[in-house]
Amino acid sequence: MIDYLVTNINLVCPKFLILTNERCAMKISRMNPLRGESKTAAFFDILTEEGIIIKGFRLVNGSNGLFLASPDEKGKDGKFYDTVIVPKEMKMDLEKIAIEEYNKLKG
Repeated sequence: MIDYLVTNINLVCPKFLILTNERCAMKISRMNPLRGESKTAAFFDILTEEGIIIKGFRLVNGSNGLFLASPDEKGKDGKFYDTVIVPKEMKMDLEKIAIEEYNKLKG
């Protein structure tokens, strides 16, 4: 598990999570690297200090390297919408830690 300080979680409604500015501990609780030709490199879950597990984060191979994709679901219009809203700065930090963990597991 990776320890990481991140902001607090607010439950807005049953389908969406918004991460806010109060500090709390967060860990990557599970990471499953994928093999093959898929653009998705790995799936991972995070665990907050409150014991909340947020499932469905992904590392995706893009044209500029790996990037973090938040959990999402398909809407009635066929488009995908994030179900966990992560502020830009926190997303960059979480992406960095997830890529480091991914490289350790692949290494």
